[in-house]
Amino acid sequence: MENLPGNPVGILGALSGNALISKVAEFGLQLLKAVYDLHYLGFVHRDIKPENVGLYHDEILVLYDLGMSRFYTNKEGKVREPRCHIGMRGTDEWASLHAELGRDQGRVDDLWGWFYVLIEWMNCASKYPLCWAAFENDPDLRHFCKSGLFPAKYVLRNCPPEFFKIQRYLRCLGRDDSPDYLYLAKLLLQAKKTADGTPAAEASAPFADEEDDEKWSQRMSFLERLYD
Repeated sequence: MENLPGNPVGILGALSGNALISKVAEFGLQLLKAVYDLHYLGFVHRDIKPENVGLYHDEILVLYDLGMSRFYTNKEGKVREPRCHIGMRGTDEWASLHAELGRDQGRVDDLWGWFYVLIEWMNCASKYPLCWAAFENDPDLRHFCKSGLFPAKYVLRNCPPEFFKIQRYLRCLGRDDSPDYLYLAKLLLQAKKTADGTPAAEASAPFADEEDDEKWSQRMSFLERLYD
């Protein structure tokens, strides 16, 4: 990947407020198109994360590292039957809950990875861009944070309202379901349109400062006590 020196975080880290939302939505649309193209060819990536996303000329986003990719369709083009237990494939922090539990992955699992990348980009100046990053060595807590039982407002802190709709939609998808990529794209376009059209004085600050990180750590500490 010597021809892809760019890093989206290098650009996003210099932005804040609605400028950040707009750029994350723009990059998110490009990444969604890359995921769609891969799925169209019958593959699932199974390891979507920031480290596998690069920039060409600081504007064209590229998804790479297909070392864990796998056909999800058979010779007839139908979705393959799931295997009972195949072990973890991917990277814990950005993997879907199903992937972490060792279940066979489908297109929705790639979309969870895509979504987690967007959330991280929205919080790239925070100590914990993803709320479960604080529990790197505690899979039970990480799984709880990724489950439907954990409040969305903590997972999606500093994110635009459209991200809540994306999360609700992804929770409705099963492994064999065909995702509505256009619906997801429209939500990102709406987030970008709203951010681009909002006066600077009304812009929210999506970054968490040091004080916010400290408060966040205090709010999350109750989870550690639950599992002591």
